[in-house]
Formats: sequence, C-alpha cells, structure tokens
Amino acid sequence: MSNGDQSTQSGTSERTRAALIIGTAVGLVFVILVLSAWIAQFFAEPVRIVFLVIVGILSLVGVV
Repeated sequence: MSNGDQSTQSGTSERTRAALIIGTAVGLVFVILVLSAWIAQFFAEPVRIVFLVIVGILSLVGVV
C-alpha cells in the first residue's frame, strides 16, 4: 500500500468517526428534548415553558 492510499484510508476513517460523533450528539439532543417534553407535561404552564426553554438551550450547548 502506498502513502497516498494510507492517507486516503485515514481520511475516510476520520470522516466516518466525525460523522458518528455528530450523529450521536444530534440523536442524544433529540432524546433529551423528547424526554423533557414528556416531563414538562407534569408542570404548570408557566413553569413548563421556562423548563423547556432551559432544556432546549442546554441541549444546543451540549451539541456545540
């Protein structure tokens, strides 16, 4: 295998790993938002809105 082949294979591996990490992060945020929406139904309306806003912001920060 030549150096060019190794660098191409390494680049593909790094892209695959990056895609898996990003996909996992997005999936985790989705799960957090679904769970928080389910939990929010047990709160009163004003508390529910604040709770969902805080969880949404924390989820977005978690992705970054």
